[in-house]
Amino acid sequence: MHLTIKKKGFTLIELLVVISIIAILMGILLPALNKVRENARTVVCASNVKQWGLVFALYNNDFNDLYPDETSVNGEQGANANWWFEKLKPYYQNTELLLCPSAKKAYDAGAQNPHACWNVVWADNNNNQVAHCSYGANAWIASQSKSGAPLWIYDTSKFWQKNNASKPQNVPVFMDCALFDGFPEDYDRAPIQYGVFNYGLGPNMMWRFAIDRHEGYVNCTFMDSSVRKIHIKELWELKWHRKFDTKRDYNGGRWPEWINKL
Repeated sequence: MHLTIKKKGFTLIELLVVISIIAILMGILLPALNKVRENARTVVCASNVKQWGLVFALYNNDFNDLYPDETSVNGEQGANANWWFEKLKPYYQNTELLLCPSAKKAYDAGAQNPHACWNVVWADNNNNQVAHCSYGANAWIASQSKSGAPLWIYDTSKFWQKNNASKPQNVPVFMDCALFDGFPEDYDRAPIQYGVFNYGLGPNMMWRFAIDRHEGYVNCTFMDSSVRKIHIKELWELKWHRKFDTKRDYNGGRWPEWINKL
């Protein structure tokens, strides 16, 4: 007498149940994984910004507490002289510090995308170079060069020029930015539409910093080299220049819908 053992496989219904359970688990786990991934990017970005704070501090130390001006690189004039990332080259070697992990993709034909890095092309003595970066400086920290500079069409009494503020922990130096720098004013209103910012030397330069890269926050290093996350609404509470009124509340407590959702 022979015993016959029948091999039983999964039925179609059982397979569908298993697939459904896997789909449910994936739906539960993916948001958590995305959250962990974004937190990791935020931490790396904060580390980058912290190192930039040290770079600026090293420059301050070598130049009598002055911040970079806008016309010269080590006393030399040139087409590439205006850019902070060029002037600070002696103080950093790792170009990865120029890129936030949440904004590494370059702009496409100049599209205004706060989750992309900006780029500029400038000429040096040999060829044209392209700089890709996700950060920008508070332009109000700049010092005035002996030869004068185009940015000094602004009120010169507003510029910090030196690392000597009475409350340096509230003076932003360098942070997540949609362009290379900006001149925020206390009367700049929050951008009504997400992702819109000013390219030119006009009003509303706060828009360049009011970007949602880290779940409503941007990473910033301050004049005392400290680093912390700043919520978009808090940008108006920072002391961008010497005359910036942090209590002005030009937005009147009325924030655009996209900011209120953050």
